[in-house]
Amino acid sequence: MLQETFPDKVRRAHVDVGARVYVLVWGPGIRTKQQHWYKKRLKVISHLKGLNKNYDVWTSEDISTEVRASGEKNIKKIEAGSAELIDASEADIIIALVLGPPESQPGIYRELQLISAKRKLRDKTYIFLPDQPSYRRRFTGSVINNFREDHIFPLPWKVLKDCDQVRSRCSFLAEQELQQKLLEMMYSVV
Repeated sequence: MLQETFPDKVRRAHVDVGARVYVLVWGPGIRTKQQHWYKKRLKVISHLKGLNKNYDVWTSEDISTEVRASGEKNIKKIEAGSAELIDASEADIIIALVLGPPESQPGIYRELQLISAKRKLRDKTYIFLPDQPSYRRRFTGSVINNFREDHIFPLPWKVLKDCDQVRSRCSFLAEQELQQKLLEMMYSVV
């Protein structure tokens, strides 16, 4: 019998203790005129969901659809932006795919604007955007400057279009978070 490697033991332990990573993926929505951007977002989501059964991957649209489907009659109309803040608070990792200008992808700019003043939310947000300086300038004021530089991934259009590097970086980030959760669980038992 082959000796189990340390990474294999860690992966098995994730399953054994039920550690979960909640990943929120913000990006182009279904109504965007640039459907290829929306398809990139779906590829990232699909990749993460299929990668590890301990990843719970969702979008803001998924959550609002679930609330509407639940048929809750007593849900009051909530203040604009509150749903996004609640979603962000519940997530362990936020992946923000900024693939277009504000006029074609207003949601992602609004969502990042909302959380930019909240350090706890900023620190778990990873932003993928084109490496053109004009994209950094499109954020109003200094919103983008509020985020940690090592959480901003400016990538060439060629890389964004093919999506493989984006998926692999997202996978790496989710795996790091899962390992951190496992360590926290282990230390809380001791």
